[in-house]
Amino acid sequence: MLKSKPQIPDFPNKSGILLFTNVNINLLNLVENLSTQKAAVFLENVYKLYNNVPVVNDVSFKIKAGEIFALLGPNGAGKSTIIQMLTTLTKPSQGRIEVGGYDVMSQGMLAT
Repeated sequence: MLKSKPQIPDFPNKSGILLFTNVNINLLNLVENLSTQKAAVFLENVYKLYNNVPVVNDVSFKIKAGEIFALLGPNGAGKSTIIQMLTTLTKPSQGRIEVGGYDVMSQGMLAT
């Protein structure tokens, strides 16, 4: 059962990536109150530079447990780099990333 419609942003963030969030699917009431749960994925002011060239520029978003999330953007917008940072394949140049409540920089083995 679809609880809410996707919220489509008015404009892309600074990296040109469109973020679609807030599509909550409640399967047999396994996830009860998403608004009080801590974010499953959390990015705050994340930057990634390669040779002083920004490939991810000030990206911030959170995904709650049970949400469906899409990361969309043009080629070169930093989508793959964001996924690499979430999975600890590369480190952000700046910012904070948490997966499952664990900081990917200091607790990377626990976060993945």
